Amino acid sequence: SIQVHFAEATEVANLLKAQRWIAVGVELPADRPDEGVARIRSLHEQNPHLTLFAASTDTGLDTMRAAIGAGAGDFLSLPLVPTEVHKAFLR
Repeated sequence: SIQVHFAEATEVANLLKAQRWIAVGVELPADRPDEGVARIRSLHEQNPHLTLFAASTDTGLDTMRAAIGAGAGDFLSLPLVPTEVHKAFLR
């Protein structure tokens, strides 16, 4: 079974230390996507085994490329649709 937890960015590091996670989604704020990209890069460097995906209302190519280049394995558009999240886990 898959457990899904939603957490603020400040909680992610503590959750990663406490449990064995296989995937983390990072929201890229449309007005500050660089912050989310930096978070993805940091998580990827600290946990290279972790599957990361990015999500944003900004679906421009530059934002997508930056997220994937930082270590996200997939990019989802917000609002999230359960079937798309499921597909992302399967990829």
